[in-house]
Amino acid sequence: MRFWLSLWIVTFIMVRRAFQSRRNGIQNPLLLLASIGSDARQAKPALEAKGFECHWAADRTFSGSEGRHDFLYRDLEKMIGVLVSRRWQLPLIHKDFAVSDTKFGISLTGL
Repeated sequence: MRFWLSLWIVTFIMVRRAFQSRRNGIQNPLLLLASIGSDARQAKPALEAKGFECHWAADRTFSGSEGRHDFLYRDLEKMIGVLVSRRWQLPLIHKDFAVSDTKFGISLTGL
């Protein structure tokens, strides 16, 4: 029992560290493409060129936020192993197309 618990804890720590470095690796370039105060309409083509699927959402909610917002929803999913994928879900919140905030949701999916 102790062995399996120790193995689970070590695996969790290793995955968390790898996950955090991946998050920072994609978060920083995306903030350069769509910094606070920039025009969200100009960021959309650059994000699509990086493989993101983008669509506009008006007066909607999303996980991790309070209230309703206008935002550019960005989504990217890549296979990173056999039956394992990494998915980035990134709402770019704007007011009259001026970027006011952004959120990052990154997950691993697999069997």
